[in-house]
Amino acid sequence: MRDAGIEKFNLVPVRSIFPPGCEIVSVEEGLKELFLGQIVFCVMARMTSNEEGKRIFTSVGAAIPPTADLNGYLTEYRIQ
Repeated sequence: MRDAGIEKFNLVPVRSIFPPGCEIVSVEEGLKELFLGQIVFCVMARMTSNEEGKRIFTSVGAAIPPTADLNGYLTEYRIQ
């Protein structure tokens, strides 16, 4: 979380709609808009295991529409 710069926020994971008119910005631009302790909704893929040597994989998928007037979709996926 520190590497991503999001350790100072209260994260609420969601799988959701990519809203019409949504704009993708750089990490630096996005972090400028947030303040310490703010509730931030995010799509987060997370998987844990206590089995030594176990390989686990996660990813976030985004279906972003070709035009800004349509909605897209965001989801997480994990394999164990």
